[in-house]
Amino acid sequence: MVPPLAPAPFDSAEAAWFWTCTALMARRDPALRAPPGPCRPEDVVKCLDDLYRRRRVELLHARILRLWGERNMAPNPARPRERCDWRLWREALDRLEWPLRLRGIVAGVGLGGAPAEDFAGMPGAPGFADVEAPIRALAR
Repeated sequence: MVPPLAPAPFDSAEAAWFWTCTALMARRDPALRAPPGPCRPEDVVKCLDDLYRRRRVELLHARILRLWGERNMAPNPARPRERCDWRLWREALDRLEWPLRLRGIVAGVGLGGAPAEDFAGMPGAPGFADVEAPIRALAR
C-alpha cells in the first residue's frame, strides 16, 4: 500500500493564514470542511504567537488577521474604510512569512517576488550570525 502524499507547502503566508482560519472555523462548525494542509492550524497560530511575544506584531495585527481571515478575503486598499486594515494585514503577513518558511509551511517566492535566497540575512536563516547575542548575554 502506498502512503498518501503530504499536501504541498502553501505559496504564501496569506494562503496559509486563510487555510488556518478555515480549518479553525471547521472545528467549531461541523458543516464546514477544511482541505488538508501541510501542517496543523496550531502551527501557523504558534508562529503568530511567537511574533507577538517577541513584539514583532501587536494585538491589533492579530485582530485584523482574525477578522479578515474569517471573512476569507483580504482588505481592499482601494476602499477608504479598509485601507488601515490592509496596511496592518500586509505588515502582519510580511512578518509571518519568514517563520512559516523556516518551518516548511510556506514555499516558493516571497511576497515581493523575491526568492528565498534573498532572505539570507534574516534571523533564523542559514548562515545568519546574531552579532548582538553576546551583548544580550552580558546584559542579563
